[in-house]
Amino acid sequence: MTKLIAPVLLLAITTTAAAEDIDTLAAGRAENTVSEVASWLRDLTTSRYRTFRSTPFFTPTQNGSTQCLDEVAKARRGRVTHLADPVFEHFGGKLDENRRWAITLEQADEICKQGAFYENVVLKDLETFSMVDHDYDRLVDDGVSRSYGEGLEQYIARCEPAVDELLAAKVPPTLRYAIGKTVTTVGELKTAICAKGREGLKRFFAAFDGKEEAAREPYIKAGIKGDKLELMVQYDGSVFLPGGAMPSHNLKQYADASSLFVWLTSDPDDNDYVVHTVRKYQFKGNKLVRDSEKTFRKKRGAKLGAAAFK
Repeated sequence: MTKLIAPVLLLAITTTAAAEDIDTLAAGRAENTVSEVASWLRDLTTSRYRTFRSTPFFTPTQNGSTQCLDEVAKARRGRVTHLADPVFEHFGGKLDENRRWAITLEQADEICKQGAFYENVVLKDLETFSMVDHDYDRLVDDGVSRSYGEGLEQYIARCEPAVDELLAAKVPPTLRYAIGKTVTTVGELKTAICAKGREGLKRFFAAFDGKEEAAREPYIKAGIKGDKLELMVQYDGSVFLPGGAMPSHNLKQYADASSLFVWLTSDPDDNDYVVHTVRKYQFKGNKLVRDSEKTFRKKRGAKLGAAAFK
């Protein structure tokens, strides 16, 4: 009988140690997950909104739960009763005997649910609101193309329906919503973001078209129009004349020229060589009849030569 006691005791000790390891592991995983979610939620109340992208904590699982809730459930099955982290001070935590801010697993569940609600509902259209929230009056001066503004139209069209969906999902109209420098509420998003963006984009198009018209005017006065005008506007101040003559302020030269050139260069490679691309545009009057290009690889600083512009 004596010989049988030691293995049984050893098995009991091993089983107990394994159970304690499972408790520690479950608690550690749950604490890491829930504290990360809590920190993110805490930031949302004091800074601009950002979605939670580090891990799929809020992706619905097959059983209708989430990874965050599953981690808490594993801790519960592992006989864990509390989770501890400094951030839990802001989520109803209480100091435990080790002076750590601790929450119950029920409180942890609520943090997971709140995180899922923000990520999957409140912030679902954060990209839309962020794209609409532009300083439209600066876009033209910053050299933004008209096509960029056209790309914003889809976000502006989506803006008001996105707000309606938030309200239909029972998101409180008084809930703070912070995008960049704009801090408003869900109930005021249509005015503060959507309407402001819609009017701003109108100003952008008007300013852009006015600036483009002003850029075209001197070329038109010189008799340049059609395809040649589009080339001159696209590469304003960077179109070369035959023979590689530098861009000229005498626009009549461009009006009379049957061939024009655009010269593009790459960044130097590891051996300090630069690739030069010379595009040739041939015109009959103002109509483009042919375009071609040649490339030249030369040491940085080496002259290209007039032959490239024939």
